[in-house]
Amino acid sequence: MSYYYKYVPHYSGEVNKPPEEPKAPNPWLAPAPAPAPAYVACQAAPAQCYYQIQAQPVYYAAAPVPEPVKHNFWYGSTKVEVDAQNAAIAQASGATKPVQLIPQGGTPSSQYYCRELDGSYTLRTVTEIMETLQPGHWQYANPGGYPYWIRTKAA
Repeated sequence: MSYYYKYVPHYSGEVNKPPEEPKAPNPWLAPAPAPAPAYVACQAAPAQCYYQIQAQPVYYAAAPVPEPVKHNFWYGSTKVEVDAQNAAIAQASGATKPVQLIPQGGTPSSQYYCRELDGSYTLRTVTEIMETLQPGHWQYANPGGYPYWIRTKAA
């Protein structure tokens, strides 16, 4: 005799009903049909004796599963490809062109060092630098990181 388990949720109203046996048993777990009985003679006693061989139940293995399809997965760009794409975008958008950096957060009367054409340094206000000391450019000092103006000769 076999026992079958049936899950019954509490809300279904089938709490106290006995479980039903399935309509068709699983063919993979069912034993093979028994072959016709075979008799074997033995010489255990002076007289011949015969006994019946019981067929052993045979259980079938599951059907072979086909090999999974090998997909070509696309994992994305490599680091080198992404760097090349970023460099192309930066070149196209002008991000690699030098721009004029102007110190922020100061007032028009804030003073900064200015390297004059003769190589000496003087203190000048932002207004004076931007209006009268052109051409030139801002640069940051390496050890301190403070901005200063470098005057250049007019072309």
